[in-house]
Amino acid sequence: MNWIPVAEVKKARYARQYGELDERSIVRKGNIAYAAGLALLMAGDPEAALQTARIYLRREQYTQALDWAQRAAQRPDSTEPLQIAVSAGLAACSTLVWLLAVIVSGALFTVNKPLVFVTV
Repeated sequence: MNWIPVAEVKKARYARQYGELDERSIVRKGNIAYAAGLALLMAGDPEAALQTARIYLRREQYTQALDWAQRAAQRPDSTEPLQIAVSAGLAACSTLVWLLAVIVSGALFTVNKPLVFVTV
């Protein structure tokens, strides 16, 4: 099967905007982007890794985005893999910092002493 025409159709469909960009249309666009990425991957196109990295970054799956950005970095003509890797790394770090802050603040503000009621 020739996967390039399938990918081109999905790319064109991704570029079209129907109505306002609500939650359903965002999900639809993500699914179309994923289908285009898979079609390119099946065709052996070097853009497939870059498309897949974009998808994982949009889905906030930063480890996978970094992995696919590394694969896409084999292309010498594009700086976008580096941009995706930096964005995914920063987002993953900010998520980790936020999580650690919540854990530490929970540990700091947990009092293991019995409550003492003062009566006047």
